[in-house]
Amino acid sequence: FNNPITTTPGTTPNQYLRFRLSDGITLVQIDRDGPGATHAWQDVATLAARTFELTEYLAARPGFAPPGALSASAAYHDSCSSLRELSVEAQPRALLSGVGLSVRNLANARACCGFGGTFCVKYPEISDRMAAEKCADVAATRAELLLGNDLGCLLHLAGKLKRDGARTQVRHVAEVLVGGTLTAAIGDP
Repeated sequence: FNNPITTTPGTTPNQYLRFRLSDGITLVQIDRDGPGATHAWQDVATLAARTFELTEYLAARPGFAPPGALSASAAYHDSCSSLRELSVEAQPRALLSGVGLSVRNLANARACCGFGGTFCVKYPEISDRMAAEKCADVAATRAELLLGNDLGCLLHLAGKLKRDGARTQVRHVAEVLVGGTLTAAIGDP
């Protein structure tokens, strides 16, 4: 969301590009006002109706139970896209509670971590400050794990936590849901 759309060489802004899945659904259409735009956006809407964020999907599956159980405390970082674009907030916490984790809420859970794609490259000082605030929030919970669903955010926060000497393990929510906490955490050698 942070970069402008650019056209492929040989196209103009009034043309649109299609990417198709094996079932023939259009994935991307660039110009909403171009020829065939109505059809392309209908195809995109069809795909969107069948597309879910992982924890949203798993939480909606009747009878889904993650394997194993963990005895640890965890804070969960909501990515901006999960919160603002997908409205996914309660689902990861419900799933994590289901594996026995003590989920501790961040005081400012809805705050961005400062990664934001190219935002951290364009505005490194602001990005670092935002990460510092998020990491202080994590530290205040005294959680052993920091979990999330966005690898960009997790890499950003793991790097900041390591540079600050924190011992909090950073992991993707999927790792924990499948019991994969025996491997090195993000940012660990």
